[in-house]
Amino acid sequence: MNKKGERIMKSNTKKWLALLLAGMMALSLVACGGGNDDEELLAVGSEVIYPEDGSVYPVSCEDELTVWATLNSSLATRVTNFGETELAQALEDQTGIKVTYIHPAQGGQTEQFNLLIASGDLPDIINYDWSAMGAESSIDNQYILKLNTIIDKWAPNLGKLLKDRPDYEKMIKTDEGSLYVFPFFREAPIDCIYQGPIIRKDLLDKLGLESPETIDEWETVLRAFKADGIEIPFSTSVSFLHKTFAGAFGVNEGSYLVDGKIVFGPAQDEWKDYLTKMNQWYNEGLIDPNIASYDGKVNTTNVLTGRVAATFGSAGGSLGGWSRAKKDDPNFKLAGASYAVAKKGDKPEFAAVSNPYLASSSYAISGKCKNPELAARYLDYGYSEAGRNLYNFGPEGVTYNMDGDKVVFTDLVTQNPDGLESALITYVMGTYSGPFMQDSRIVEAMQSDPITSREAVILWADNKMTEHLLPPTSPTVEEKAESSNIGSEVNTYVGEMTLKFITGLEPLDKFEEYQKNLKSFNLDRSVELAEIALDRYNKR
Repeated sequence: MNKKGERIMKSNTKKWLALLLAGMMALSLVACGGGNDDEELLAVGSEVIYPEDGSVYPVSCEDELTVWATLNSSLATRVTNFGETELAQALEDQTGIKVTYIHPAQGGQTEQFNLLIASGDLPDIINYDWSAMGAESSIDNQYILKLNTIIDKWAPNLGKLLKDRPDYEKMIKTDEGSLYVFPFFREAPIDCIYQGPIIRKDLLDKLGLESPETIDEWETVLRAFKADGIEIPFSTSVSFLHKTFAGAFGVNEGSYLVDGKIVFGPAQDEWKDYLTKMNQWYNEGLIDPNIASYDGKVNTTNVLTGRVAATFGSAGGSLGGWSRAKKDDPNFKLAGASYAVAKKGDKPEFAAVSNPYLASSSYAISGKCKNPELAARYLDYGYSEAGRNLYNFGPEGVTYNMDGDKVVFTDLVTQNPDGLESALITYVMGTYSGPFMQDSRIVEAMQSDPITSREAVILWADNKMTEHLLPPTSPTVEEKAESSNIGSEVNTYVGEMTLKFITGLEPLDKFEEYQKNLKSFNLDRSVELAEIALDRYNKR
């Protein structure tokens, strides 16, 4: 078969799977006619026996569990299965529960998930973004179990967390009131940001300049870099360019909240002011002339070779990684810089901040689970003090020891030849995600090499973005379909026109025509649908 034929076959296979899955969902809705939170359904599996001293762990049970979960991409370069890790062994030892881990191939998670659901042969526990799938319909279809009773009966640690943090409970509840996942939460607001502007501090010192805060200061600094011979004063992708500078004009990319109402930034008049400035900078050579085809690997090379003086990146991988690569160069020093503001002393309105709840990293008990009690005990362990420490810091005595309330990592981590970040990824889940609360101390540890990484995060975290973040709403299937159709057209058009405005391929006096075109794509209806879902969320 030729390559064209292979592509057609793959495309047809994907379409067939999508149709099959949709048909199964519709059929099972008719068959089931409701949720699954009842005692008869939950009373299955072998008896779970608890320690005689009244504690919960380790349990004893003849049943074993199967967990379908994405293997972290960085960890996947070290092991082929999570079960091979010391953390997995420690988890089994501490809970008494044997688990077989099943991982979809890297990059093929969505397609393999669809195959899994279509097969009907479900593991006990599934890691997936069930909010995107439609959590309530997934419960009705018995793909996953409603957890309200399960949490009350067998997950006291998560239950306490949700009682103490009703804002967290709201995030993992459907509009109908069903709890459906054992979630991954971040502990503190500072843990929800790890990216921001990065600048060559040594060049600022050389030129006698302070790190820029306002849009005017940024312009002064970038012009000074250009005059000093820097080929590309600022380089990043289009999206990160928006994140860095658009806030100075009171606008942001995408949709966000302003006084509790949803706003689509690229349709606002202020977006034109922002684009006008970026077009000016583009013409002056202050931003990357190849921004339309930005390549992260090329940017890394340009930063390390001195062609780029300011960019956007992460505290650990970018600022930390580049600093370690140039640690022997006394004339190379990076630091975090401020998201641009309009006036000196203002806090940035917008920044690359994420929600404390990460839906794609949460775990549901499947409708085919042979022992929901055992599954709940396994998942609830991550919200206990011992489980939280294990997930965040690894096995005590192996990767860390406690000094009072302070976590002290062992030489296995701090002196690891592959570096601190690599060691943490290998030995703990706190560096990425799972069924537990991420501890701020592991985030701080990841950002401590070099210390400038942590200093950057502290600077970036000083913003007002939490006032503008959209919560994890649950649009209905119909709402999602309609808004997706509109959004696809709108986002494609915005992306194309934004680049044209910045590079001058389209004059900015056509901005009003651009706004009219957005309206013709039913943008207002898309915002209305989002408002409807937001209103239901606020009433949870």
